[in-house]
Amino acid sequence: MKHIQLFEDFALQEGYFDLEDKDYILYHATPTHNIPKIKKEGIHLSEPSGKPFSKGLVWLGGTEEAARKHAASRMKKKNIIDDISVIVLKMNPKKDNLTKALTTGVFTSAEVIPPSKIVKIIV
Repeated sequence: MKHIQLFEDFALQEGYFDLEDKDYILYHATPTHNIPKIKKEGIHLSEPSGKPFSKGLVWLGGTEEAARKHAASRMKKKNIIDDISVIVLKMNPKKDNLTKALTTGVFTSAEVIPPSKIVKIIV
């Protein structure tokens, strides 16, 4: 009988969960009209999609391009026409409870990200 490789096996072999305890630069893209509120309150969780087991998350990309693509696809689905701004964040995945998504270079957070984590905003 052939062994079916589980995700956990793959992840452990590839060092998928091995993150150093250090700060990483991550990017979050959002419509420009959200920037003033984010500066005051931080980045809030997205609304759950309504699908089973869906929950609100904050999506963070490892590159500015990945963050822009994610925001563009979300805005397209919601029919929002607005400019996209990118927020540069300095975060430690272990201390800030980030989860590595299945897509390479993408992290998610199930908590509000405070404004103190913002390094700069690219409009």
